[in-house]
Amino acid sequence: MATSLLKNLTPLLFLVLLSLLTSCKGKNASGQKDGTGEANVEELYKGYYKNPQTLDEQQQNIIIDYAVDNNLNLQRLESGLYMMIVQEGFGPTLRWGEKIKVDYRGTYLDGKEFDSSYSRGAPYITSVGTTIAGWNEALIRMKSGGKAKVIVPSRLGYGNKEFAGIPPNSILVFDIHVLI
Repeated sequence: MATSLLKNLTPLLFLVLLSLLTSCKGKNASGQKDGTGEANVEELYKGYYKNPQTLDEQQQNIIIDYAVDNNLNLQRLESGLYMMIVQEGFGPTLRWGEKIKVDYRGTYLDGKEFDSSYSRGAPYITSVGTTIAGWNEALIRMKSGGKAKVIVPSRLGYGNKEFAGIPPNSILVFDIHVLI
């Protein structure tokens, strides 16, 4: 009788274990999202253009391909900014005009770094709303102590102008850590 009961429970136990394992993916020891896990491929490719006509459409396809190739679980915001919360942070979300301190690393899609507060040895002090549009939009979704990966299409970055050695129409990747 015990053997019969065990045979009947085995598939159920397998499903329960599988469910537990998949629900833990992308979470750290405290249960918070950590930004890892499989890219949401189906959701990302909903925004893919078969025949991109504009720079925005081309860049959106490039970002989607980058996210899938790098297994990033990015969310596309209405503006076209791509963002992934890596660490939630604490307290309320940041507010427009709020003075903050952040550490960040800025790279191109090929991984080449163009700027970093870490390499300067000092955090960047600014106010929400005074940076590039992509940063402003990301920051109002973040909390103190939070970390995010943000991919900024050129129109939400520096556009078609060169800035501090960053070529025009560059897609930018930022790893942002809000300190306060």
